[in-house]
Parts: sequence; C-alpha cells; structure tokens
Amino acid sequence: MMEQQQQYPSPKPTKPLPDALARDPILGTAQAAAAVNHSPVHIRRLVRAGKFPQPLKIGDRKLGWRTSTITRYIETRENIANSTLT
Repeated sequence: MMEQQQQYPSPKPTKPLPDALARDPILGTAQAAAAVNHSPVHIRRLVRAGKFPQPLKIGDRKLGWRTSTITRYIETRENIANSTLT
C-alpha cells in the first residue's frame, strides 16, 4: 500500500519592509560582530565597557544594532586610527 504524502500549505508571501527599515536594517549580535571582525562575546564585553554602541532591545533576549550605527562606529574607529598616524 502506498502512503499519501502530507500536503503542507505554501508559505504566505511576506510584505515588503517599510522604507526606513529597508534602508537601515537591524543586525543581530553575530552580524554586528562579523561586520567589525570581532566575536559576539567580545562585542558584549565592549558594550559593557562603553566602547561599543548600546544595542536596541528587540525582544526579551534579542539585541540588535541599526546598520547605520555600526557604520558610524567603524567610521569613528577609522578617524581615530588615521589621526594617530599623522
């Protein structure tokens, strides 16, 4: 006897993101850490030490950073590095 395969409904199409969120998405801890070439653990240490931008609290246990915040952090670090070279 041949068993029937269960049919699952196809996922509903997702709505496009609002423009503001599409232009400046929120990165999770792992993504933010990868963007600045650090580990997630080190990012959390830097936040506690006040050396990395404070995250947004997305959920009970989920933190995130806007892409623009990470970009500004990188630009600031570049400016500091360039000023010490001259």
